[in-house]
Amino acid sequence: MVKKVPLSDIHSKEAQMTEFAGFYMPLFYSSILEEHMAVREKVGIFDVSHMGRALIEGVDATKFVNYLTANDVNRLVDGKSHYSLLLNENGGIVDDILVYRLTQSKIMIVYNAGNREKDLKWITSHADGFNVSIEDISDRTVMIAIQGPLATKVVGKIYRGATDLKRFYITRFSYKDIEGWISRTGYTGEDGFEIITYINDTNSVINLWNNLKRDVVSTGGLPCGLGARDSLRLEAGYCLYGNDIDETTNPYEANLSWVVKMDQGDFIGKQALLELKDNITRLRIGLVMNDRSIPRKGYDIYDCDNMDLLGQVTSGGFSPILKKGIGMGYVNVNYAVDGQGICIDVRGKTRDAIIRNFPLYDTDRFGFRRKQ
Repeated sequence: MVKKVPLSDIHSKEAQMTEFAGFYMPLFYSSILEEHMAVREKVGIFDVSHMGRALIEGVDATKFVNYLTANDVNRLVDGKSHYSLLLNENGGIVDDILVYRLTQSKIMIVYNAGNREKDLKWITSHADGFNVSIEDISDRTVMIAIQGPLATKVVGKIYRGATDLKRFYITRFSYKDIEGWISRTGYTGEDGFEIITYINDTNSVINLWNNLKRDVVSTGGLPCGLGARDSLRLEAGYCLYGNDIDETTNPYEANLSWVVKMDQGDFIGKQALLELKDNITRLRIGLVMNDRSIPRKGYDIYDCDNMDLLGQVTSGGFSPILKKGIGMGYVNVNYAVDGQGICIDVRGKTRDAIIRNFPLYDTDRFGFRRKQ
């Protein structure tokens, strides 16, 4: 049965809806292209309430999450977050997550919608021996993302500290009768915020969404669906779980080694990673087509000279910025070099492409590092 998020009925009046990860969600409101460019150039608002959210509380909260994840929570001060990974005993990626250290004894983990049940079960099953409580707050909260270079202008109307909140920090948030948190994080490559609030009543959540959407539109932006969210994350080089990473993928071949802190204490998968680190045969890469042809998941990647199979595409789409097909995938480690030419079998036709480092856009013009 397809699940609804609290705002699904509101979205269905304006958006083209779709099923994603078992949830009834907006695919687009106007068009994926328009919404994508609104986020890159101005601002967009997304409902991402389908994501999973759990609170870990107790005297062992930091110790437990350190054991559970590959990044080092001890390096976070209270009110800071980081990107991290849940790993299995073989070093495979159970999920990629955001870890928010609210206090030393209270940590929030946000994980992928398609892994809600799996991740909660995984977290709970490893809690023995730790003095913690685990609370799934996914269905008791909504999560709204405001993304784009003008995000601060929009969020500043309901939270005065928006400009001062640093990237990857989180703080308590209240708006009228709504309580929750606001963080300066996102999944688009742009500056932006994610607001997580408890649901006191549906009308309060609807009012929050409508007020934010009104301010986004008045600033020149648009409400956005999952179509633009996917194309934005692909340009930025962010993984989609189930496509680009899964439990058969380790952090080193996924080019996520920067997440792994081997100098911290023991964590799940650490011993396996010690053996995997020097035995990588493939690497995740970004790719840009030489034309508008679209590389799709499962398409084969070849050496153009001898047509040796190098790997496969894991995600693909159209880049509104580059006006070309783009994607990511895995290739033989010897070919994983920026500027390397490759060929892709696009529905039986050989198409030229080039390997590029992420992000795939000009960082002087787009993204949170853009020159103002």
